[in-house]
Amino acid sequence: MTHDSFLLDAFFEYPEPVVAWAHSRFDQLPDDLAPTHFADSEHMVRKPTHSIANERCFSEFLRLHGGSGFYHGRRCSYDVTPYDNRPSEITLWGDAEDERFPRLGERLLELWEPLGMIYAFAGTWDEYRARNGYELQRPGGRSRSGFYGRDFRRYVPGLFWLNYFSDQYASQQSIDLEGIVADLGGRLFRLAHGWGLRLYDQPTDWSHRSEEVQRRIRNTPGFFQKPPLELPLGLSPREELDWVHENIGLRWP
Repeated sequence: MTHDSFLLDAFFEYPEPVVAWAHSRFDQLPDDLAPTHFADSEHMVRKPTHSIANERCFSEFLRLHGGSGFYHGRRCSYDVTPYDNRPSEITLWGDAEDERFPRLGERLLELWEPLGMIYAFAGTWDEYRARNGYELQRPGGRSRSGFYGRDFRRYVPGLFWLNYFSDQYASQQSIDLEGIVADLGGRLFRLAHGWGLRLYDQPTDWSHRSEEVQRRIRNTPGFFQKPPLELPLGLSPREELDWVHENIGLRWP
């Protein structure tokens, strides 16, 4: 991912509807967001044998991968990951300046909600990094970076350009959506089984609102609160990895 990327990350209760959606050749996706090729990596393979229109090859890929895979379209890609032991995930990414995402982001939430969507967020990669990224300074001016606070089952990871909370999840986390809108503005809209929240018009508008959004997160119970992190001095590379795993990976997944 680069600083000018866009992502929409959605989580689902069960894997079967997500797998069925892949088998349907991504039914009901808007035409200009529909994938055309499949791959087992994030790099698009423009070959007839990797075309979703190639029924034999695509069916074999689905059989071998169980619906999991990377599905590439015109300047956008989907990472589909069904899980049996934790929520399944669909991630869409593309260009942050692409006008399709502000126009069709809410449509994607409507499309994916019937698959058993629990929680979703969308925004630029920079906004995601501001909410959930960390950077640890190391000797010699080097740094170690990563992400934390992403496990939506433990806490709400943050507030972003576009958000979705199922009724069950909003109740479970005691999310005061009306209070958030009263404080930050934005548009709260009802879907069949939950609520969508669009905080600002364009995904790239986030930086102008970042301080007030972060303040609201800090003052809202149930949301991930970014703790201060400082890497101890004098650690070997192996000890650094162990420290990150214990103090970030396990404490703030």
